[in-house]
Amino acid sequence: MKSETAAAAVKQMNPSIRITGHQNRVGPDTERVYDDDFFESLHGVANALDNVDARMYMDRRCVYYRKPLLESGTLGTKGNVQVVIPFLTESYSSSQDPPEKSIPICTLKNFPNAIEHTLQWARDEFEGLFKQPSENAMQYLTDAKFLERTLKLPGAQPLEVLEAVYKSLVTDCPHSWADCVTWARHHWQCQYSNNICQLLHNFPPEQLTSSGAPFWSGPKRCPHPLEFSTSNVSPLSCLPLSTVGDSLLFLGLSVSLPVCLSLSLSVSVSLSLSLSPLSVCRCVGLSLFL
Repeated sequence: MKSETAAAAVKQMNPSIRITGHQNRVGPDTERVYDDDFFESLHGVANALDNVDARMYMDRRCVYYRKPLLESGTLGTKGNVQVVIPFLTESYSSSQDPPEKSIPICTLKNFPNAIEHTLQWARDEFEGLFKQPSENAMQYLTDAKFLERTLKLPGAQPLEVLEAVYKSLVTDCPHSWADCVTWARHHWQCQYSNNICQLLHNFPPEQLTSSGAPFWSGPKRCPHPLEFSTSNVSPLSCLPLSTVGDSLLFLGLSVSLPVCLSLSLSVSVSLSLSLSPLSVCRCVGLSLFL
């Protein structure tokens, strides 16, 4: 959790400090934890929250208890700090922030709870797999100044871009539709099973916060790993196959593999997935043959 990581970092800076990391959300549902006694014992509040609602709630609490507030936030490479002092400055809620244009990465990756979260995740996934790597690889092959521009990027971006180009052109470049099927199947397993199992290992379904409340509650919905199966061709069970089919098609098109509309493609796919050609046509036919 971020609170525990921050507490450990502060402890490393100053070993003599006394600090406690809490895992509870701040809001009306935790006022039995963060009650009058808690706020009255504070000399000030420093915010490091990731959404406007929580910031406004803490601002109201600080106004009510007359506590100084250090408000801070980041969005990508941008950041802001606001100091709020009782009877001297305006409060955080006195001015209106512009609507949030992006969704926090931790929400998208681990705790999606709204349809727009899944849509944004899917868009980021698509661009990260099939758009940006292909564009970078094409620029590397056709633009003599691509490497020079890339090396001028800040931070670790040059290494990330060049590693992606190397994967696109060398290690991960598919040479046949069978390679695409293998990649798509492995990617599905990683995204919809392995990653979820790892998240549940870190935060088990029965995990409780420091106050005894269920960790998976409110906007945090406990996920369930999917199991890839080729034994059932009902519409719901075909979802994993359809996802694999879409992925292998986009990967193949991104490296200009010829799209075969004959039965041989469905046969090769079926062999890779241990399916009959008919079941492939039922499950991923629309994705593959459009």
